[in-house]
Amino acid sequence: MERRITDFSIKYPRTILIVALLITIFSLLRVTSIIVDTDPENMLSEKEWVRVFHNEVKRQFALSDMIVL
Repeated sequence: MERRITDFSIKYPRTILIVALLITIFSLLRVTSIIVDTDPENMLSEKEWVRVFHNEVKRQFALSDMIVL
């Protein structure tokens, strides 16, 4: 199997480069649609008791989230 892959890449280097280029272009186009959410609170559903309790405590004590850059 490895020999066949090596032989194919030696016989058709342009094909390999074109396929690699197409994969790279496709990946670059898709990277703009990635959304990163780093807030661990959003990993829980809105009705999860821990999240409800946390929001209630924040409301009662007038707490706000701290952001550190």
